[in-house]
This record gives sequence, C-alpha cells and structure tokens, in this order.
Amino acid sequence: MHGVLRTRRHRATGVLAGEYGWGRIQIADYVRRYSPGTVLWISDNAPRGSERLPVSRARSVLGRETDVIVFDGFAGFDIDALGAVGGSIRGGGLLLLLMPALDNWQHFDDPAKERMTVHGYTAADVGGRWFEHLKRCLLEASGVIILSQHDGVHGGSLTVAPSLVSGEVHDVDCVTGDQADAVAAVTRTVRGHRRRPAVLVSDRGRGKSAALGIAAARVLRDPGQRILVTAPRRSAVASVFLHAARLLPGSVLHQGQLCVASSVLEFVAPERLRSKALTASLVMIDEAAALPTPLLHDILRRYSRLAFATTVHGYEGSGRAFELRFSQHLDQHSAGWRRVQLNTPIRWAAGDPLEEWLFRALALNARIAESASVGGVRVEDVKSKYLSQDALATQPDVLEQVFGLMVQAHYRTRPYDLRYLMDAPNVSVVAMFADDTVVAVALLAIEGGFDQDTASAIVDGRRRPRGHLLPESLGVHFGLEAGPMARCARIVRIAVHPALRCRGLGSSLVSFILESSRGRSLDSVGTTFGATPALTRFWGHAGLQPLRLGVRRGTASGGHALLMLKGLSASGIDLAQSASEVFARNFRCQLADTLTLVPTEVVLEILGQCAMAPAMPDTRQWRDAAAFAFLGRNYEDVVGSLETIVWW
Repeated sequence: MHGVLRTRRHRATGVLAGEYGWGRIQIADYVRRYSPGTVLWISDNAPRGSERLPVSRARSVLGRETDVIVFDGFAGFDIDALGAVGGSIRGGGLLLLLMPALDNWQHFDDPAKERMTVHGYTAADVGGRWFEHLKRCLLEASGVIILSQHDGVHGGSLTVAPSLVSGEVHDVDCVTGDQADAVAAVTRTVRGHRRRPAVLVSDRGRGKSAALGIAAARVLRDPGQRILVTAPRRSAVASVFLHAARLLPGSVLHQGQLCVASSVLEFVAPERLRSKALTASLVMIDEAAALPTPLLHDILRRYSRLAFATTVHGYEGSGRAFELRFSQHLDQHSAGWRRVQLNTPIRWAAGDPLEEWLFRALALNARIAESASVGGVRVEDVKSKYLSQDALATQPDVLEQVFGLMVQAHYRTRPYDLRYLMDAPNVSVVAMFADDTVVAVALLAIEGGFDQDTASAIVDGRRRPRGHLLPESLGVHFGLEAGPMARCARIVRIAVHPALRCRGLGSSLVSFILESSRGRSLDSVGTTFGATPALTRFWGHAGLQPLRLGVRRGTASGGHALLMLKGLSASGIDLAQSASEVFARNFRCQLADTLTLVPTEVVLEILGQCAMAPAMPDTRQWRDAAAFAFLGRNYEDVVGSLETIVWW
C-alpha cells in the first residue's frame, strides 16, 4: 500500500474506530515503519517520544509538509484543524483518524462540544449530526479504510485511481505551468504598468505561496528593491521566504526579513500597511480572504504595485466570497488587474482521494444554483420557511445550498460554521426557496430570557453568560435589566444568491423572520455587523434601530460593530425605545470623543436613524451617572448622560 501511494503521489486515510487505548496501540505500532520526523500527532496526549502538536495549535502546521498525521478525535474534534492539517500531508502520505466506535459517533462525548454550549444548555444538548455526516463521507469515499475494534474492516479499499499527469513546464524554477503563470503575473506588476495588481487564486497544495516567493526572488535580484509581504500571521508566509531564499544564494533570513545585497523582503503586520511612512517596490498579500475588506481597500488605494493571493477553500476565510466581492472592487478601481488560477496540485497528484472526501465532509466546495437558472426569480415567486437541523442533516442537497450561500456571502465562513449550523443547540435556520432551489438563507441564534436576579448580575458586571451577545450588551452597556430578561432572535448571518441581490429578497426574508418571531413569543429581533452605509441602511429599512456602535474596529470586518434591534412585544418595543434614546444621547458626544475615526458616511446614516433624545436629564441618565461613579460602567456608554447632567 505504502509503495502504491508513493508511486501515484496520492494520499490515503485510515480510521481507527474503537476504544481510545486500543486505537493508540494500533497506530503506534503502524507508524514505527516511518522515519523519525515524518509522523506528526495532533493530540494533547501523544505517545512518549512522538512529535506532536496540541489541537489548539494545529493550524501552525500550515506551510510545512509531513508523511503521516495522526488526528486525535478524542482530544476535541476541531473541524477547522482537520481542514488545516489535511493540506500538510505530502503525496504518498497518510491521515490517521483516532475515533470512537462507529455506532457511537453521533452521541460521542466530544470535548469540542463545549465550544458550542451557550448558557442555559449543556454539552449533551449539542447535536452529533455533523459526525454522522463525516461518517457517511468516509464510508462512501475511495482511498479510505476504517478498522473497527469490534466489527472489522469497513469502507473501500486503499487502492486509489491512477494519478493525472500535469503538462510540460517551461520555467525551471516552477513545478507546474499554473505556478509559472502566477510567477510571471506577479513580476509583471513590478515591471509593467502601475495599478494592475495580480490576484492568485488556488486550493491548498497548489504552490501559491511558493509562487510569491519565486517572484520575490526575481525582483530582489535588482538592486534597491523593497518587497513587503503580509498575511494574518507571519507563520503563514514562511513558504514565501523559504522559496525566495532558495533562489538567492548569499541571502540572509532573520526574524521576518530576507536581505540580499541592497534589496529586502520584509514581513509586516496587515494593519501596518495603512502607515503612510511605508514605501515598497511591491506589496504581497497572502491569504487575503482572511483580512478585513476595508483594510484590503485601503491597501489597494495606498500602493500601486500589488499581488493578492488567497485560498479558494480556506479553513479561515472564504476565497469564493473574496473573489466575488473584491473582484467587483478591482474592476472599479484597478481595471487592468489580472487573475491567475492555480489548479494543478504540487504536494500531491491530481485526483487525490483525501482531498476529495475532506472537501465533501467540510463542505469546502459547497455549490449554489447556477445564476442562469435563478436569474428570473422575483420576490413573489419565493417562499420562506424554517429548516430543522435534522432536516438539514437528512437533505444533503439543501445543506450544500444553504452552506454554499453562506460561503459566497461572507469572507470569514469556515468549516466550523458547518458544524455550528448543524449542531448548535440555540440555532435556527430560515431559508427562502424558489421551487426546490435555496435562494436566500438566514442563521438565527435564540438568546436571553434570564430571570431578574441573573439580569441584575449582568447589569452590575457580576455575570457574563456565554453565547448571549444581544441581551448581555443591552444589560452591560445600557444598564437595562429588561435587556437580559427579554427573549430575542439574533440574526447571525444572512445571505442572498449573488444573482438575486438588490431585488428585495433579503428584505423579504427579514420581514418573514420578524413576523414569525412574534408567533414564537420572542420580544425582539436584532443583529450586529461591521457598519457600512449600505448595511446600516438595509437594516434600518427593515425596521431595526441602531443602539450601539463599538468604539474599536472589529478584527474580522475591519469596521465598527453596530448593534441594531427591533422590538416585537410590548416589553420589547419599550426596551428598544429606551436603548435608542440612550444611544442617541451618547452617540453625538462619542463622535467628538471615542468615535472620531468612524467614516463620515456611516455616521450620517446612523444619525439619520437615531431617535431624538430628551433635553432634560431623566431618571435613566441619573442612574447612568451613578453606575459610572460606583459600578464601573464604561465612560463611552454614559457620556451622553454625563454631558446632559453637567450642562443642565
């Protein structure tokens, strides 16, 4: 088996299903045939003498390669970590999954369930639907063998199909023609016309980061060149530096800098690229889909020679959403930009069975309806309904469309989000259908409903119940006990098919959620998002009121988080009105204080939706002042009340 895999440069999967101790013994015995340093355990409890990484650090394998990875499912099954390590096994290698008995997967006491447990639920309330989905994918895949402690062998043979042969390559530094095209595109951004960035798009293992390194080496051979490279973490671009150094004899690599003669390749943190003091011959942005959109726009505006690279099916950001949204921005601001798709794998051969089942299990290639088939859909043609998590688990076509829409709409959609929507105990999914096609979807989290003692503790800062973002914010930032006591639906995500945006489907879906939430005895519906004029306007038109703008930029969206809410019940309407009045008072003062950097367009949109505040201090404002003086309430949350009292 080992020889066949190496010859064909394909990777296989072995699953050890049974008791933990039995599985460890089987794996430890098998991996003895491999050389030291070629087997990596992703586990918190690896055998003595083994090379290991705890599950919490599994993503640090990005950029390295190994022959065998042992993934300990008993250590807390991190679905994002599985996606990360799957791309680090070289052709001919093996992924070994250490798992419970097959008939126990759905009810497996997975430590990772704690991550989805919110206050009011226990780990036992978290579903096991995704594990059943994983089991089905493994049983139906090629190149997978499941060794069960009690039931023998399951699944297909480890024999895999012959690998596909890549075409001839005319660049001596490159492994594939795709990679050669990518290198040429990047070097052309430096030596050709300004403001014509290159955008490299690929799945993992296609040599995207290596292409950046090869291109960097060719540019650095000219004297006086300075290339800046950025990514979410410095470790993510280790391959860029290694490939550049390999082609530059005499270069010196030290702490994020590669120097050769008078030229330098230097890593900088993403936010530093906003600095006006930085200059560069070329700026490279790797894993661009994982960076906030406003930051990417600032970089595009600030520098004239750029290369963006992103993973299409990334574990920490959706390259498809990046392409869809960012390409439109590039069309408007850099009409001469060039896209290069790297399709041919380098670390393994095409048709790799491990990649195929991983893509399916993590829904990395989830598809949505073709634009041509839904282009004529109108609001009056669609119907909205709630989808139970059991229904999603038993209707894979619907699940694929639902998750595919989320991937298309949101940069930061990750494999974990698939497990979250299938298994989280407080989640509801609302989908809009045109016949059997999903054209829009919303993900809701049901929050709040605390008793008065807990609500009082939240207001006083003595309790921070997990997973109740809106109620906690209303209690902590407004001092309103009614906030944590109210039952609300938070719209976590909303997505509309790209071909149907700006046709009223999103507004119609929100209207359905508002109306149906009244029938579910909810007091309010709200959401939080990185504030932009368009999004603020959308939610305002839907009837939600702005209640709080975060004083710092969010790391995911790059914008200030705006909380908006609509009251449904009598108590919910009173709550929204009270909070809106407090926000209106504070917001005008915050603009000259803690919110001076908020974009003007966002400010104007929010001001246009703000409720008018009373001119005289009322009981609530006196309570705010007391909470600031004696209970530690944040200054930015009461500044409006303090100013009214001071000037009264």
